Amino acid sequence: MNKMTLLSTLLFKNTPVYVHYGITHRCNLRCRMCGVWKTGNRETELSVDQIDNMAEVLHKSGTQVISIGGGEPLIRDDLPEAISAFIKRGISVRVLSNGVVEDFNKLQKVIDAGVINFSISLDTLDPDLQNDIIGRKDAFDRVMDTLLYLAPILKEKNGLGLINTVVSSANLNCLARLVDFAEKIGFYVSFVPLEVHQFSGKVLGCTETMQDLTFTEEDKKKAGHAFKELAELKARGKPVFNSSSFLRCAGNYMSGNEYNWDCRAGTP
Repeated sequence: MNKMTLLSTLLFKNTPVYVHYGITHRCNLRCRMCGVWKTGNRETELSVDQIDNMAEVLHKSGTQVISIGGGEPLIRDDLPEAISAFIKRGISVRVLSNGVVEDFNKLQKVIDAGVINFSISLDTLDPDLQNDIIGRKDAFDRVMDTLLYLAPILKEKNGLGLINTVVSSANLNCLARLVDFAEKIGFYVSFVPLEVHQFSGKVLGCTETMQDLTFTEEDKKKAGHAFKELAELKARGKPVFNSSSFLRCAGNYMSGNEYNWDCRAGTP
């Protein structure tokens, strides 16, 4: 990462510092709160050559960091080659994965390509609940295997390990435990409220399977308290990745209060 370019970008705000790229919408899971897989189409995905062209444009624009997600990016056999297009131009890469890794050799190739920043999805430390949310009987164990595989590698390479947690009515009582777990393995946790949205006219949020994950009036009260607790943990130096302003507004949003949220990307 070019520190002078980063400083210039932050000062003049004239180029994108951070870019998110959904390299595929295909996925090996059918999580109950996600429907991105509904729009998965191998034929519409960019080739490695096209990604290389995109990486060059982003490099020239001053982009410093890119997160590569999906779907599940590890589905693509050419993911290491795609990542190399950014790495060789000095763009830092973070890979966002659901953590149910089918081939650890492929994951290692991604690391060997230069990736030292990973986000792994985990919604609870309750194995049965995690498996129910993800819809796969071995999901919890597979995610744990991935986290424990990555933890010593990222520590050695001084990388960033991040747990991504979708907050629903099912895991409101589990959030602080996730923070403790993340601290033990050297990760941070990012908490995102459950939502239903659309893309290309399709509802991306499985409304047919997620009804019991949405919030009752009682859940809304719990949500406000849960996010207040997360803000307090962050203030104490615990590994909560979200900004304090996001935690405050997310708590208001989930508890049904006025939240007045707009984009605060880059603010503490």
